[in-house]
Amino acid sequence: MIEFALNPATQETADQIVYTICARQDLDWFALLDTAFDYGKPGFPLPPDAVNCFEGVIFLDDMKMLAPVLIPVGPSVASERVPPLIEHRDGHCDEPPRDGRPMLSFLGVEKGLTAAELVEQWKGLHFVYPEDGERYLLRIADTRTLAKMPKFLEVEQWQALHQNIAEWHIIGRRGKLEEILLEKTDKRLPFKLNLTEKQFAKMVELDEPDNAISSINQLQLDIIPEDMTGYRFFDLASQMLWKTKQYGITSWNDIISLAILAVGTNGEILDDSDVDAWMQAKDWEEGKIGNVLYSAPCFARWRD
Repeated sequence: MIEFALNPATQETADQIVYTICARQDLDWFALLDTAFDYGKPGFPLPPDAVNCFEGVIFLDDMKMLAPVLIPVGPSVASERVPPLIEHRDGHCDEPPRDGRPMLSFLGVEKGLTAAELVEQWKGLHFVYPEDGERYLLRIADTRTLAKMPKFLEVEQWQALHQNIAEWHIIGRRGKLEEILLEKTDKRLPFKLNLTEKQFAKMVELDEPDNAISSINQLQLDIIPEDMTGYRFFDLASQMLWKTKQYGITSWNDIISLAILAVGTNGEILDDSDVDAWMQAKDWEEGKIGNVLYSAPCFARWRD
């Protein structure tokens, strides 16, 4: 899943999920699946008890075909339902698995809590509202976003999303099962996610590596080494973004050009002192680093 900078999950991950579910039979379990990542492809055949998370949500009625869905995966059906989800089969037994499903997490909720009640709990929490009055969709089933939420939401805002959920596990960047910390507070839980300027800035900062990866993918450049994993792609782009901040490089065009080089050289330029000195000097017109990138002496060995 190089396009999402994620490593695909393995059979070992599927086994771990089934074990985790069966070990907590005091909970009811759901898979949270983001169907937006099936758009334009054969989708996973949803069972009749799957519940659409955009059902009845103002502003999202026309996006139901791209919605997160909750699928019951309790102990009695976990071994049957989890592996096809992990393998991303399209329902045909003779079809080989794809390279793994992106954006999949598993929730252990209080016994008796239904999927419909979870959908109701989240109804007002699908958007964040910064101080400028804009509204942004918060894709709670996108594991890239989900993993970041505790880092930019206040504890009470995060708890509003995970209340009545005892365990929340995601398939992380490395394709392994990771448990998300569910912090709690005695503060009143909000019905709407209003972000301060500082919170919104943090959200934007956390999204930068994935936005850079999306920009690189849109350019459709043949620069990604064939054996590079999705996680490695993410790690290299993240390291270069950190360097650009360190050296005060702020033009998005310049940042993307440097991230492309970091990926294309499999990280070699990240450890080159001559490249660091060149970046620190910023001897180019802002936003036009591409005009001088390959003529700079510090890149000579990669040109050859």
